[in-house]
Amino acid sequence: MAAPPDPSVSPAPSAPPAPLVSPAPPVSPEAAGGLVAVAQVTCTADKEHNWRQCSALVRRAAAAGARLVFLPEAFDFIGDSAQHSLALAEPLHGDTVRRYRRLARECDVWLSLGGFHERGEDWDSTGRIYNCHLLLDSSGALVAAYRKLHLFDAALPGAPALSESSFTNPGRELLPPIDTPVGKVRSPAVPECPRVSPSVPKCPQ
Repeated sequence: MAAPPDPSVSPAPSAPPAPLVSPAPPVSPEAAGGLVAVAQVTCTADKEHNWRQCSALVRRAAAAGARLVFLPEAFDFIGDSAQHSLALAEPLHGDTVRRYRRLARECDVWLSLGGFHERGEDWDSTGRIYNCHLLLDSSGALVAAYRKLHLFDAALPGAPALSESSFTNPGRELLPPIDTPVGKVRSPAVPECPRVSPSVPKCPQ
């Protein structure tokens, strides 16, 4: 006959059940190719207000370890009309791009800026602008400037007609993919959406 259990001895705790799926080991940003930040802002016709929003997000992303930060189309401003957009547009050597080049250098981060309202070299003869996607490296150098080929014109029932081509020149060429710390970045196409490979999912087709 078995002896009764000694109440002064606590039973050994049972081991916890093994997990069904082992957690994946953490992947460092270096092993993954670097972190990418995608910022979304509500831009207005106030360029200084937009700069404060965007630069704060870039600094926040860089502090979190991002190697490349994407800012959206019209990050510089949203004009109230086509004529207003033409009046606010700047060349690539203007104050807005100069500030972002300095920001990239200060934060040691690459910047994808798309699209910038650019007064191109033909501004004096055409009076029209380009919708220009800019890529800056972490030294602040302008690595690529892609001028949008497929302009957005739409006339929907019950909505104002939109005609980007009425005041914007189309670009003339696609650019080859650019090597960045997080992979290759290629020019936007249709849909107009920057793409990074291989560590970041592509935008929906």
